[in-house]
Amino acid sequence: MGPLGLISVQPSPRKTCSSLFTLAVAALLFSPSLTFAGLTWTTTIREISATAGDKEAVVEFPFINNTTATVSIVGVKTSCDCTTAIPSATKIASGDRGNVRVVFTLGDRVGPQEKTVSITTSEDPATPTNLVLRVNVAEVIVSNPRVLLWKVQQPGKEKTINFTATGARLIQSFSPVPATPGFTCQLEGDPETNKFQLRVTPVSTDGPASAVIRLVAQIEGRPPTAVVVYAVVK
Repeated sequence: MGPLGLISVQPSPRKTCSSLFTLAVAALLFSPSLTFAGLTWTTTIREISATAGDKEAVVEFPFINNTTATVSIVGVKTSCDCTTAIPSATKIASGDRGNVRVVFTLGDRVGPQEKTVSITTSEDPATPTNLVLRVNVAEVIVSNPRVLLWKVQQPGKEKTINFTATGARLIQSFSPVPATPGFTCQLEGDPETNKFQLRVTPVSTDGPASAVIRLVAQIEGRPPTAVVVYAVVK
């Protein structure tokens, strides 16, 4: 019982520890910067959007050396040949800023893409920092379906892939269908109706066969755009 008859309530030690732990976790999760291997990064994850037909996606990952010594970048490794990463400097003096410029060559890719870059520094060579680039590549032409499938020893009937442009875009033309061993292909369409079809028939279904059919579409207001579809007998 406290003075004047008031009850003195002491905080529960367990509750206090729990609250401190929660605050610590929140501080880590919502910290505006992250420090790894001597460099403090504004972020280690970048998410951007692109459109099919774009040549590449480019982002920068800024950093600062908040240590009292010079930090050297001694290794840069990307997750695939389609991605390059170039540091603005390989020796970063105390207090200096810089960035890693990441270029992802889109090629024929569409949909969600994720690429990583591992940065190794002299401060902690055994623990690389992983930078993550996520790119959502929007389709400008929808292929329905994208894959045509036949079963071995079943009739090899003609099947069709329909191409339509997204949004208000117009398909102006397609490149000639390339030679496709094992399959016959015929492209039909009318730019005025904005509808194109690819008719595909396997030469034989006696055994497995597959083909990657790559077309290039000219779309109003866009650079030439690759369209890739597949034919498979299995």
